[in-house]
Amino acid sequence: MSQFSIVQAIALTRASFDKLLDNLGLSIPIPSLTRECISLPALQDQLRHSAICAHTSSLTRYHSHLEQHQMNLTQTQRMEALSAAETLARADATLEALRADPSISMVAQHLEYDELQPSVDSLMKARKDYLNGEHSSALQKANSSTRKITTTLHSAYNRLAEAHRTVLSESVSESLSDMGYTIDMAAEGNRLACWGHKWGNGMFGHGLLSETSIAVVIQEDGRLAMDMSGFQGGECEMEMHRLFEGLRKRGIQVKREEVVPHLRKEGGQLISSANGRNAQGLLQADTRSASRISRPVNIRNSKRRIDQQDNDSRYRAAAAWLWMQQKG
Repeated sequence: MSQFSIVQAIALTRASFDKLLDNLGLSIPIPSLTRECISLPALQDQLRHSAICAHTSSLTRYHSHLEQHQMNLTQTQRMEALSAAETLARADATLEALRADPSISMVAQHLEYDELQPSVDSLMKARKDYLNGEHSSALQKANSSTRKITTTLHSAYNRLAEAHRTVLSESVSESLSDMGYTIDMAAEGNRLACWGHKWGNGMFGHGLLSETSIAVVIQEDGRLAMDMSGFQGGECEMEMHRLFEGLRKRGIQVKREEVVPHLRKEGGQLISSANGRNAQGLLQADTRSASRISRPVNIRNSKRRIDQQDNDSRYRAAAAWLWMQQKG
């Protein structure tokens, strides 16, 4: 009985995280990184939670200062002060989110330093201006800082996420290869696919020569869509456990979020919809992420291409991602 599964890579252990760093072109000891690298959905949630909490705290602090020290402002001046407070709180919150996760912070510091440090320096000056009652200057500096810190955070996350997916795809490929499968790989946009197939007499020696396949699509958010074909009875479950064990040995911890026994030896929707029994066909069949396809990304050259994009578009996309706004 074959099955279709949605699997989440819930953690990368230190061994696989070192491999992730290598994909980013980094080789840096991180003694302070004592915990595991969490999944991409959990990392997004953590960043957003940190930003929301920090924004509330920071805004309250700026408003309190305004009430205590700026009693004689005109209506226009007060509106400008409130606008500066909101913008400063956004900048503070984004910087706090960036520093909340050691891996994100490390990527930003080492790969985005030229963008990050001047922005942090400008934010410090904006805070001082605000406390000194120079709200116009504070607003201008805070606006610039907010834009740069937000795009830096988003860029660091994207670089980490791409390396995360690459490590997953390599680990899946290596695990299936160790299990005797012939591997075909493909990439499109922010997704990668691996098709493993082999010929044999079945795990329990059923006699007839038959093909078994395991198809895996690593989706944009790091989840793995898996489909299987050619298995009988409980063979598919045993083979899936072998794959999970191979991933565990390579530092990838996974959990199944959804399991759909499709009872079809020829495969479920992912395999049966593939245009050709290969990895590229899997990407075309994986309609779950079709709306998120973008052009292929090369990790080591991603910063150069990102720098060519319009700065306003980059900021709007980054702000929408962090604050879950609708892009206008």
